[in-house]
Amino acid sequence: MIFNFKDYEVNQTIKINKIYNSIVSTWDVYKNNEYSKDLSRELKFKLYTTNDIICSSLYYNFTLSNISFYGDMKGNEFHENSPRLIVKITK
Repeated sequence: MIFNFKDYEVNQTIKINKIYNSIVSTWDVYKNNEYSKDLSRELKFKLYTTNDIICSSLYYNFTLSNISFYGDMKGNEFHENSPRLIVKITK
């Protein structure tokens, strides 16, 4: 996507890597047609299943609390290994 604001142009690209379950979103900013490294950004997301998170917590011996689950449901229970399940962990 390309966004134009006065003297600025922002080119946004999103890349999804299904092998590593990751998403990379980049914003390349140009001011007066010149690339601005200071204003450009890259945001990386790594996606984990609930099972991955629980196994990691057990392996590294840390406690999980304040967990909210969103996504797939089977009856009233969430699918633990669902690729579409979203887990929000807050402090």
